[in-house]
Amino acid sequence: MPTRRRVARKPPPVTLAHRRTRTVYGTFMELAFLALHRQRLLTEQRSAACRTAEIDRTMADIERQTAFLLRCAETGDPALLARLAERSRPLKLPGFREEEMRY
Repeated sequence: MPTRRRVARKPPPVTLAHRRTRTVYGTFMELAFLALHRQRLLTEQRSAACRTAEIDRTMADIERQTAFLLRCAETGDPALLARLAERSRPLKLPGFREEEMRY
């Protein structure tokens, strides 16, 4: 018995007839999902903008403080430099012993 050669079939034409009919409930759910997704994206965008603004403010403060310290170092006022060095020392917490930090 001879074997038949298989011939590749053409895919069916793309028409809208093969799609299921859209129900009102399905459309409503799809729109609700899109609205929630849009709301999430807007919230993320707002929080990212707030974080960016906060980072910009922090960077401006750091640049301002750096410029001030450089001006102080250039003038060479020993009393001011001593006060700045005293204020920039790390704080000792009450009841904290440095020996506990040794490994």
